[in-house]
Amino acid sequence: MTLSPTTSAGLDLVLFHAGGLTCAVEASLVVALRDARTAPPAIALAELLDLAPASPIAPPSQARRLCVRQGHRERWLAIDEPVRHQHAPAAALYPLPPLVATRCRIRCVRALAWLRAHDAESLAILLDPRHLPERAIRSGKPLV
Repeated sequence: MTLSPTTSAGLDLVLFHAGGLTCAVEASLVVALRDARTAPPAIALAELLDLAPASPIAPPSQARRLCVRQGHRERWLAIDEPVRHQHAPAAALYPLPPLVATRCRIRCVRALAWLRAHDAESLAILLDPRHLPERAIRSGKPLV
């Protein structure tokens, strides 16, 4: 994913939680969002990226399934609420510096987004689902 904006003013993102962190993907790469009870089986994004879970198990009311486009195929991921759509202005997007990008063991991390919503600010990790690992990352190495 290059961080060329979908509009001249920024990117439309879908934000959600995984492993207690706020994550985001470019909205144009999202195919579907479903309740966990009605969606196909999916691997938990937190498990896939080897993130510590926020709680032992998310209550069923908080579990969602996000279908993302990965090139010519689609992939279902288990994520947690809240899930929301938000436009991120270009000035709110911070691509990873080259050294951090090179050293980061989670290859799908592309940028950080500093977002405002309802008079609150939050930091989101912008992921490129086309570069998600096929299997869970299992190592004791730090994320960066």
